[in-house]
Amino acid sequence: VCGHCGVRVMVKEHGGVSRWYYPTRLNRLKAAAFAAAWLDDHPGIAKEARHAQFVEAQLVYAPIWEHRALLTGWEFGSKTRTVAEFIPDVNNEETGRMEIRMVKESVNEARLQERRFYQAATDFEALGVVRPRVSGRELLLPLLAGELDPGATVLTEEGTGKEVAERGRRAALQPLAGATSPDSHLFVFRETTALLYYPFWMVDFRPKHGTCRVAVNGRDGSINSAVAPADNTKRIALLVGQTLLMAVVAAIFVWAAVARDTGRASFVAAAVIVSVIAVLTVWRFRRVGEVEYREPFSS
Repeated sequence: VCGHCGVRVMVKEHGGVSRWYYPTRLNRLKAAAFAAAWLDDHPGIAKEARHAQFVEAQLVYAPIWEHRALLTGWEFGSKTRTVAEFIPDVNNEETGRMEIRMVKESVNEARLQERRFYQAATDFEALGVVRPRVSGRELLLPLLAGELDPGATVLTEEGTGKEVAERGRRAALQPLAGATSPDSHLFVFRETTALLYYPFWMVDFRPKHGTCRVAVNGRDGSINSAVAPADNTKRIALLVGQTLLMAVVAAIFVWAAVARDTGRASFVAAAVIVSVIAVLTVWRFRRVGEVEYREPFSS
């Protein structure tokens, strides 16, 4: 019962968890082709990885919790917003200035809308992928469990539907009007909890050294994440060039110390300093082992 207006609202409970499987739009060969094209184009990858031998492509379904709540109710209170106002000149009304002032408005908004809450149902970081963008509107023709590829791997969900429903309900009942003193009366009169299984193609290649794996989005063919051996050729060439340059500078200082009768101590000190810098530069150099890519997440 709403304490503001006395209206009675009947709320119906919904039990159980639905399971929906996103249909993949790529087959094994297309996923491997997308992965190979990415390896060939992405900068910083070793040449041996760009032409590595394809090993296998495994279809993996990763679960995501979805909670939908259909709300009804009202939001009351007040909020402050800025208003631009034109102030004309006293002598000429066609000219003037713009002023911004704060205006306090009352809030009295009715709500009848669906709100959605999403939560990862598996450890995407351990899987080596980024949680994909999900809006809940993609499942035009969802698959059933019996329609999946027999070779696909379906990951087990973490958590329970009851826990997710509680979090989703709390998030859905948060006021959205932006009132400074909110007085909301919102009711959830229909809610559902579902598991959305998102497809990824895990494509493995066999380079001479290191690991090379590319995760391809099974829906649109984009690269979700990847790990490949790094190319250190440019970094090594830069290190060699810097070391040779410092060696030449140190040799010049040594020659100057031997050839001149005055200032020998200064030239010797300069040669020692340059030599120490060269040794430290070589000692601190480390090869980059892998190139890691993660798709920017926005959901």
